[in-house]
Amino acid sequence: TGTGGGPTAAPAESVDEIKTDSDYESYTSVAVNNGHFALRDEHDQLHVAWIDQAGTPVVGTRSAAGEWKRQALEVHAAGSKLKNPNLMQRGDDFIVGWMERDGDQSHLVVADGLLQSPSADPAHVWTTRRVTSIPYTDMSTEPKYLSMSLTAKGPLFGFTEGMPDVQARVIGDAGELSMSPFKSGLFTFIKSSDVTLDSAGDFAVVVWEENWSDPQFGPGKDANLLFITSSDGGSTWTAPAHLLGSGPTPGGDPSVYCTEDGTMYIAFHVVEKGSLGGIYAARRLPGETHFSVIEAPGLEPPGRIGSGWLPAIDGLPD
Repeated sequence: TGTGGGPTAAPAESVDEIKTDSDYESYTSVAVNNGHFALRDEHDQLHVAWIDQAGTPVVGTRSAAGEWKRQALEVHAAGSKLKNPNLMQRGDDFIVGWMERDGDQSHLVVADGLLQSPSADPAHVWTTRRVTSIPYTDMSTEPKYLSMSLTAKGPLFGFTEGMPDVQARVIGDAGELSMSPFKSGLFTFIKSSDVTLDSAGDFAVVVWEENWSDPQFGPGKDANLLFITSSDGGSTWTAPAHLLGSGPTPGGDPSVYCTEDGTMYIAFHVVEKGSLGGIYAARRLPGETHFSVIEAPGLEPPGRIGSGWLPAIDGLPD
């Protein structure tokens, strides 16, 4: 876990070490690009969630003085395989969500961390509970790439099902969204994947990648980004819409952030021949129907903020 960015940043600190020979396993011990695994509170403490080498969910807290404290959380099923922890904050309390696989069941699990001693060195008491279970038959039904958000109606879990990708789904305490698994119906469907979500107050947003087989979507353009929003805490949702107002929006691996007034920012990957691809940023302001790529001096083409893959975006408390 690094302590900052830029030329005056402190050196990175080694908090834990996780070793694996599997590229797939390297995705599982922390949240991936569409998840939220770190936050900083009003006491300038950094909190990070991960799965340690023993397969235990852990919340590590770094005080403003630079000291680390670890809290191990209980799992839902002993001996289960865990992955993709997400860490969220509601007031003084924390919620950590992750996925577990136990035999022929995959579980979406949360641990509620209730603050017991408000101070510069807060203590939380954790209670683990299962939100729902998903039948597991083989890798075609394996859930992965968890994204979690706390809406006014409770936590929402977004994930991709299947290895390789088959479909994107979103499930909450009240059950699965009516349009999940995601299939927009806008073009000839191949698959959906890489769902990401965020919420603030009563506003919530879900973004996902959908692949289409129509002739106009050739190599590098078959994956496109869509989104839906809710203004009532996730009770009702808008119809699926293209990310940009220009129409189908080639891209993938989205990461989204929103505020209570409906302002949204997104980072996503676009395939570019001969490179890892471009990372683009876009935003939607209140009252607008679609996102627009961010235009600024030095961004050429508009919205392109760098090269690479698997971008991540998150907001600061202020």
